[in-house]
Amino acid sequence: MNEAQYPPRLLFPALRPLYVFLEPLSWLLIRCACGLILAVHGWGKITRGAQAMAPTFAKLGYEHPVALVYLLIFVEFFGGIAIAAGLFTRFFAAAVAIEMAVITFGGWAWSYSPH
Repeated sequence: MNEAQYPPRLLFPALRPLYVFLEPLSWLLIRCACGLILAVHGWGKITRGAQAMAPTFAKLGYEHPVALVYLLIFVEFFGGIAIAAGLFTRFFAAAVAIEMAVITFGGWAWSYSPH
């Protein structure tokens, strides 16, 4: 089936004018949501400081943990702000995708225990 011939049915057809008005703003909303969430995570690393965060990453087995924390601050805080603003989005999206792949498949999410 060709989607151009059969557009998706609207959940609330009476809201068609609202959908048409908001459609151009959808990417802006997604960029702001993702970018600002990343920036909040990066801000936490900035406020604690790289030296305070480094032992956590050293315990997880990463070499050069201070440098890694600075890299994460760059990707999360500055990259998040850049994504929200629409600047260098492909570069920072790729960096965030790599970070999330390492978190997911490298075991950060499962091996870290705050207790």
